[in-house]
Amino acid sequence: MTIMNRKTLTFGLFAALIAIAPGIQAQDGNASSGGDFDQSQIESFADARAEVQQLQQEYASKIQQADQEKASTLKQEAQQKMVSAVEDAGLDVQEFNTIARAAQNDQELAEKIQKAAK
Repeated sequence: MTIMNRKTLTFGLFAALIAIAPGIQAQDGNASSGGDFDQSQIESFADARAEVQQLQQEYASKIQQADQEKASTLKQEAQQKMVSAVEDAGLDVQEFNTIARAAQNDQELAEKIQKAAK
């Protein structure tokens, strides 16, 4: 599989996690500023994101090598593990998704997350 397909697959797994809780921005209008999240939430998000990214990498290679039926099963397994990683970090999926979306549009928040990840 090409590098581009791997990136697409990895992004697809992360997008699947974000897709678990649709409509979050509509429910949480406070996701526009880094100041809307406390340091604990930011640190929890950074921890969860690191674990989710590790799971993405792990499962991307497994999915690449699997047949279509096994790949589907592996995607579901990966998604369940990503949800568990988020919850183990002290967030629910909705909070994780809200912070992820906010960080895409808020450089200050993205920088706080990056700093917390170090």
